[in-house]
Amino acid sequence: MLKIREIALHSLKNRVRDATSLVICDPYILTSTNRQEEAEYVRELLGILPQNLANLVLVFSDTRENLGLRTILEAECPKHIKIHYLECDEIHDRVWIVNSSKAFVTGTSFNSIGYRLSFIIDLSKKDFDSFWEFLVRELGDDLKKVILENRNNQTIS
Repeated sequence: MLKIREIALHSLKNRVRDATSLVICDPYILTSTNRQEEAEYVRELLGILPQNLANLVLVFSDTRENLGLRTILEAECPKHIKIHYLECDEIHDRVWIVNSSKAFVTGTSFNSIGYRLSFIIDLSKKDFDSFWEFLVRELGDDLKKVILENRNNQTIS
């Protein structure tokens, strides 16, 4: 029988399987827990990313960043994936955006998913549009630069 975390990671992997661009808004995405080693945490994160992913955007709280974890992520990440780091302390919920066209919310941060009961819920089109507008307002030129870079690789709505 699979552990609950393994089931949750499998669910995330399934939801992002078609992503060529993935935005993860999670204040704690660059923070591992005392439950696991940093290298294991990075392996799990990279393990859910699809083979055809070109851009990974991590929107996080700079007050929570673990530079050691970021160093491991950069060293272990496949070279065809470009990682973008955007700091924002104005987002509490954990929102994953696939190809700038659909999104889902995780009830907890990636570092805690599967350790306690939480949900993974699709955002409605209306909620996605509102959240995307908020991101553009909050992250402004930084997000626009990433979007333009992504458009050079594919068409993004």
